[in-house]
Amino acid sequence: MAKKKGKREETFTFPDFDEEEYIVRESRDSKIALFAIFYAVAVATVSYSLVRMTDFDNIAYYLGFIAPYGLYQLLKMLGELKMVDVSKFERKNWFGPMFMSFIAWLGLFILFSNPPFNDIAKPD
Repeated sequence: MAKKKGKREETFTFPDFDEEEYIVRESRDSKIALFAIFYAVAVATVSYSLVRMTDFDNIAYYLGFIAPYGLYQLLKMLGELKMVDVSKFERKNWFGPMFMSFIAWLGLFILFSNPPFNDIAKPD
């Protein structure tokens, strides 16, 4: 038979909430998320232009898959210029903006590739 364990005497206490740190962190993350969306709009526009103006469709698709890494490099460069604070970003913090920019690029690229933006059917 299994032995019964005694009751724990330790109780859980919540850590103190630092409101100023929370506000700074959330405002930084919000700015970076908005920057990722605007970056995705620019990349989707460039991708759409590549598809419409050239015969190299694959380059537009590769651009969309490589664009999150470009966002990473751009944010690091802006962090060095003290425009965006990415000094406290860890590896797990980069996944959100990069994934958001990829999904936004994909959605906008699909939107731009269909009517009314891209109507390539011949008129009757």
